[in-house]
Amino acid sequence: MKTLKQKQLEFLEETIKHFNLRNLGIKNSNCSYEAGCAIGRHIKDKNLCKRLDNLYNSSVDKYNVFGSLPKNLRFLTKSFLIAVQKLHDSAPNWNAEGLSEKGKRRVHNIKLDFDL
Repeated sequence: MKTLKQKQLEFLEETIKHFNLRNLGIKNSNCSYEAGCAIGRHIKDKNLCKRLDNLYNSSVDKYNVFGSLPKNLRFLTKSFLIAVQKLHDSAPNWNAEGLSEKGKRRVHNIKLDFDL
């Protein structure tokens, strides 16, 4: 069984591999769970994604958002998911190929913060 840190690192690395400036999961100029944001991509229940997108503030730091995520995502911890969401949501962290230099520094800080 994988440890929390292993799962966090795997989630972070998969996020980095998947995204670039052209595919950030944006819908109507906003990050969207349904369109496939960093966290939404891992939610199989697309009705849940729609419900989260319809909230006034659907940030994962909100109790009602974090609490409605599947158990495998909640296991990663709220603080970790907030860090990944902030990485994903900031366009300057990305370029056409993937992470920008700013994004690489942010990932380095996430790894330090979570001892990954």
